[in-house]
Amino acid sequence: IKFKLNDICSVAFSEAFAIRKSLKKILYSKEINYALFTDSLSVINGIRNPGNKEPIILDIINLIREIQNNKKTIKIIWIPSHIGIQGNEQADKAAKEATALDDICTVAHPVSHHDLYNSIQKQITNKWNYLWSSNPLTKLHIVRNSIFEKIPYNTTNRRDQVILTRLRIGHSRLTHSHLFTHNSPALCQHCNIRITIPHILAECPAYHQSRIKYNIPPDICISLKNKTILPNIIKYVNELNLRYLL
Repeated sequence: IKFKLNDICSVAFSEAFAIRKSLKKILYSKEINYALFTDSLSVINGIRNPGNKEPIILDIINLIREIQNNKKTIKIIWIPSHIGIQGNEQADKAAKEATALDDICTVAHPVSHHDLYNSIQKQITNKWNYLWSSNPLTKLHIVRNSIFEKIPYNTTNRRDQVILTRLRIGHSRLTHSHLFTHNSPALCQHCNIRITIPHILAECPAYHQSRIKYNIPPDICISLKNKTILPNIIKYVNELNLRYLL
């Protein structure tokens, strides 16, 4: 028996559904004694757990009782996977072949609410990422290509984390306080041009020697994403007396 389930179904649900379908077949078969072999330890543990409220597990438990009430015996036996057991290898092969089927099995059972939640959550985050990627570039786009990208901090110090975050988003008190005070943007005291995060980290000639001292590259994308450079960024900011100005 092989069939294809909806893509939103998790491995755990798919394994449980396969066992449920096998039990249905046993229920309406003429033989008396049955053994069902599975490598799904999660389903077996779910059956053993009296407090399990997962609908498909409860359905499996009810089917087992119904089979036993019909004077049949059923044993569910766990077998380890991927160790060359012939029957299990055949089942795995059939499962892989089923993924190529065109028709999706009509599930006469509610899909797990966990699977539905995960599917909806995935669609929301994919939509969010699409909107993020489609919008005009912001300062954060320089160091973050997608919402899924994890940017390291490499520090547990709260103030250091704040500094790194503000450097990455390109907004700080030093560079953007004029938006609150309605004054003119701050100018670099050395260059007499508007001060920005890229100017502080990569452009200002007055800080060139400090950048060399702490091995800070001219590409701020590299500077703000490389875990080995981040401690030097903090030292650099401290040396410039900018720790509490950002």
